[in-house]
Amino acid sequence: MAASWTSFVALSALVTTLLLVCTVAAAKPVLYSCDDKTELVVDFTPRLAQVRWGDRHWTLLRTRGAGVAQYAHKTSGVMLTAQKREASLQVGRRQVRCKFEVQRTVVD
Repeated sequence: MAASWTSFVALSALVTTLLLVCTVAAAKPVLYSCDDKTELVVDFTPRLAQVRWGDRHWTLLRTRGAGVAQYAHKTSGVMLTAQKREASLQVGRRQVRCKFEVQRTVVD
């Protein structure tokens, strides 16, 4: 019985990992221009946000938010809030407000 439980747990972990990888691969980058003259690039998925700001990168998990998309990284304290054409990124005590950039495309 213990061996079959261990196999089930291992298989569940593998399936979860594959789903996360597929979700991240399907993300579409969105470019924001921020009030401090920096750029914020976010790859949104229903459960994750891959965030690039300057030379820093985070994978944030979606949290519950009423009427807004909120993503957070609990151990680093990074939080992203996105609503319509605006986003707010909080890194520690620093917060930047950003607006969706329509004219430009993101090049990796």
